[in-house]
Amino acid sequence: MGRKKTGLDEKLLSAADELFYAKGYTNTGISELVARAGTNKPGLYSYFQSKDEIARRYLSRRNQAMNDRIVAFGKESRSVVDFFRRWMADARDHARGAFGQYNGCAVANFALQTEIGQEEMQSFIRETGRRWQSQLVAYLRSEIRAGKFPAQPGAAVTARRMLLCNEGAILMWKITGNLQYFDDAVQMFEAALKSQ
Repeated sequence: MGRKKTGLDEKLLSAADELFYAKGYTNTGISELVARAGTNKPGLYSYFQSKDEIARRYLSRRNQAMNDRIVAFGKESRSVVDFFRRWMADARDHARGAFGQYNGCAVANFALQTEIGQEEMQSFIRETGRRWQSQLVAYLRSEIRAGKFPAQPGAAVTARRMLLCNEGAILMWKITGNLQYFDDAVQMFEAALKSQ
C-alpha cells in the first residue's frame, strides 16, 4: 500500500536540513525535528525508519547541492585556478554571512559530530566523501579533455588538493573566525600547481 502524497516527507527533510545544519546531528532530537515539521513521531516513522535515515538523505542533498555549485563555478571558469578562486570566494561569502547562517561543510561537520562507534553512519559519511571526490575528479577530467584545465598533475591529485585546501580553510575559519584562510587556501593551491 502506497503512502499518500502529503508533502510531510519534504517538511521533515526541510526541518532536518535546518536543524542538523544549525545545531548538529547529535544536538537535534526527534521531538524537535517533528515539532519543526509540524507532525509527530508516528508521522516521521511513516516516511523514515530512523533519525539516521533522515540524516543520510540530508547529507545526500547537501552533497548534491555542493556538487551542483562546483559544476556551475567550473562552467564560468577559464582555468583550474580561476575555478578554485570562484569556489573559495563562494565559501568566503558564505562564511561572512552573505547568504545567511553558515556552519561550514555539512559533510565534514557530520563526520566530526558522529562518534567512532557509529560504524554504519561513519561508513555512509566516508562513502559520501568518496562520491564527492569522484564527482569532482570526473568533472576535472572532462575539463582536461576539453583543453580547459592542464593535464598535469592529473584530475585525482588536483581534486585532492582542492578538497584539502577547501576543507582546511573552512575548518581554520571556524576555529579562528579569520576569513584570510580562504585567501590563503587559494595561494596554497596555486603554489601546489606551480610546483609540478
